Amino acid sequence: MATVKFSGELRERIINNAKAKFSEPLRIANESRPKDWGDRLYDIIFGKYEPIISSLPKMWFNTDDSININRIGEVHVGLDFPFTKARPYPVKMPDDKSKNLLAWKRSSYSEDLILVDDPVFAEFKAEVVAWRKRVEFVTKQQTEFAESVKKVIHAYVTLAPALKAWPPLWDLIPDDVKEKHKKIVEREKSTPELDVDLDRMTALASYSKIRGV
Repeated sequence: MATVKFSGELRERIINNAKAKFSEPLRIANESRPKDWGDRLYDIIFGKYEPIISSLPKMWFNTDDSININRIGEVHVGLDFPFTKARPYPVKMPDDKSKNLLAWKRSSYSEDLILVDDPVFAEFKAEVVAWRKRVEFVTKQQTEFAESVKKVIHAYVTLAPALKAWPPLWDLIPDDVKEKHKKIVEREKSTPELDVDLDRMTALASYSKIRGV
């Protein structure tokens, strides 16, 4: 009978399925980002000007619905924080660092801000750092799992011996290929050495199942 061989397309589909196992944990990690900081950041950066601003008619000012932070010091942020209501916003922020400012534009062509690494932003920075660590942790696991799966499916020419070496691979096989495999009897004469930790791969697969994937 014919055998199910690993084509480039099949290997790509399996690797994509391996990455998808971590899509939900990654979504949860991403959505755990710092929230409700829009008004607080605005008050810290622009609060001292509010008495002057409030004394003049609104027609003198532009407003914005959010504030975008590129980074704080050397810590990348890359997030937009909405305000609870539209607030007066500078027509033009300077694009160079000033001793008298807590924030400045990343560049002349961008609107996102860089914050001074100042104690006044300590709580915000701590939340950003913790969030980035959560995202990086899941991303690292996703990459490790996908790379390990890649090693397994590239160590064999056909599917059956790969499944014999690591049975959890079955969960990553596309349904149409599963149906084809069920109709095939494959006998593999040799078993190549695998330079991967199969127990670690199984643990990662189980982790993604626990997270509801």
